[in-house]
Amino acid sequence: MTVRTLPALLVLILMGVLPSVSHAQARRVAVLDFANTSKDPAIEALGPAMAETLTTKLHSLRALHLVERDRLYRLLQEQKLQQTDLVDPSRAVYVGKLLGADRVVLGTYVKRGDSVSVIARFVDTATGTIVATSQVHGTYDPKNPRGFWEALNQLAQATIDSLNTHVEIVRAQPQVVPVPQARRIEPTPQERTRLTKPPTWSLEAQEAYGRGLLSYKRGEYTNAAREFERATSMDSDYVDAWVSLGAALGNLGQSPRAVTAFERAYRLYLTLGDEPGQASTLGRIGVEYDRQTRSTDALIHYEGSLKLLMKLGDESGQAITLHNIGISYTGQGRYADALAYHDRALAFQQKLGNEPGQAATLFATGLAYEGQGHDAEALSSYGRALELQEKLGNEAGQAITVTRIGDLHGSRGRYAEALASYGRALELQEKLGNEAGQATTFYATGLAYEVQGHDAEALSSYGRALALQQKLGNEAGQATVLDNMAKVHEGQGRTADTLSVYERGLRLREKLADELGQARTLNNIGLVYARQGRYADALRSYERSLRLAEKLGEERGQAFILSNIGDLRRAQGRYADALSFYERALEIADRLGTPERESYRRLRDQMRSQSRSPS
Repeated sequence: MTVRTLPALLVLILMGVLPSVSHAQARRVAVLDFANTSKDPAIEALGPAMAETLTTKLHSLRALHLVERDRLYRLLQEQKLQQTDLVDPSRAVYVGKLLGADRVVLGTYVKRGDSVSVIARFVDTATGTIVATSQVHGTYDPKNPRGFWEALNQLAQATIDSLNTHVEIVRAQPQVVPVPQARRIEPTPQERTRLTKPPTWSLEAQEAYGRGLLSYKRGEYTNAAREFERATSMDSDYVDAWVSLGAALGNLGQSPRAVTAFERAYRLYLTLGDEPGQASTLGRIGVEYDRQTRSTDALIHYEGSLKLLMKLGDESGQAITLHNIGISYTGQGRYADALAYHDRALAFQQKLGNEPGQAATLFATGLAYEGQGHDAEALSSYGRALELQEKLGNEAGQAITVTRIGDLHGSRGRYAEALASYGRALELQEKLGNEAGQATTFYATGLAYEVQGHDAEALSSYGRALALQQKLGNEAGQATVLDNMAKVHEGQGRTADTLSVYERGLRLREKLADELGQARTLNNIGLVYARQGRYADALRSYERSLRLAEKLGEERGQAFILSNIGDLRRAQGRYADALSFYERALEIADRLGTPERESYRRLRDQMRSQSRSPS
């Protein structure tokens, strides 16, 4: 029997490159969480909530590109930076450069009774110069929140004022001077309306949102989602909370629920007439559909986002969306299309001088070349990405790239080189304390050992990956590791252990409502039953898998399952039925142009010959 499994989904959300709240190319700004100088834990959530609100206000301006908060939090996790580190302008500059920001906003706050005071500093990342400082005061009264929102409006205006300056080096010393009149940021009346609109009229909702952000930046996505849901229950029009809820659910592997949250945010942005918000959310929905391998739906949303971004003249946003379209095409095996989109994205990134974005797109270009089997070009692209990451001091990005270089070597049977790359990646990840990265690399190490037949080493590496995923509460990651552990057990002839471990993974995927993952695991369980000759059990698993793949519109997966059912019917001697299933698989593969079509064609032709042979 020919053994096939469902293809792994290739969706890269690399180094925080997501469809972001982004505007025209002129100024790229990162707003860091404000530090709680009073050290009162009861108001700790106020810092990230104020920073998020300021980001939302500033994204009203087409002249700005606001760095996605998702990117910031991921970077802080990777770099193991604490909030206290970001009070130091030099550390803030370091973070800003890794994020590709021209300016960084950082500051502190203190709350005494109903009074809140905020001190903000605005730092030029190129020179490390503090270009301006602003202090605002407001009241914090849940019964009358206008005083608090007015203080944040003042802070938004202070940010705009700081961006109307730039730094010149005069006699080896930085000097802050006004920008030319043509480059001044002057909000239009429509932008001014959005700039001053409160994100919510419920400070209780804002407090829940702030608690969610605290959990989110620690990687505690379950707690974060719970708080974001609480915020939306208090104010169903709180668009920031819906967006953050979608992001948390996506990180939990609950992609269908993430889409629902993002769709609610999109409808709110439509009502508000907020086209940048619409573009951002369409892009996020595209990412979630890609995670589900609903490629057609993903591309529809990406193209909708791209159309809006072109209308807005947002080259930075276009680069990100082109990058993600390229990734989607790589996931579909359409590598030439992927390379064309990555080339367009890279041209924008180079024009904008966005080196983190260039590194991400070069990495994605390497993936497309790798899919074509062009190893030299792939390694060259990965090498260029690695050089930029080393220049930026981005050790987390280096670890990702080195891991992928290991994956390439491993896929070509160069296992010594693969394991050496994984070892280097683990050193970087352990230095950073990046347990999620370590889990991924231990998993990859297990794969390298598994294909060499080193079962004990493979299970040891998988076991370490599983332990880390359990520690992190990453149930989607646990399910993936369990699937591979099951395959090792199967290779050892331990059928009972194989099925038991697959069932553990299936229960996790059912809990997560991960229908694509369920389809893959059911397909694999069917393969195990078929090898045992338990054809009725195998068919039940295949049919459950096929129903899910059809529901999701995952056509390539449908072809794999149909072919496996054909194998089963062939083993039963039911050649006419086998031929029918092979023909259905081939029809899909021919329509999609996937690499498996020649294999399906051979199976169909063999069955035609078998069916004509005398019994």
